[in-house]
Amino acid sequence: MKLYPVSTMIAVAAAVGAIAFAIAGSRSAPPRSRYDRALDEMRDLYDRVRDRI
Repeated sequence: MKLYPVSTMIAVAAAVGAIAFAIAGSRSAPPRSRYDRALDEMRDLYDRVRDRI
């Protein structure tokens, strides 16, 4: 067995987790509504940041 640095193992685990999360999310909800929700959250965040400036 080859020994890998801890940072490499963490990066691989994060990538696998992100892919699994994306696949599970795409199966559980319609893409359109999830996209709209994310877009609304980004707009709200942008508006809040803009109000502070």
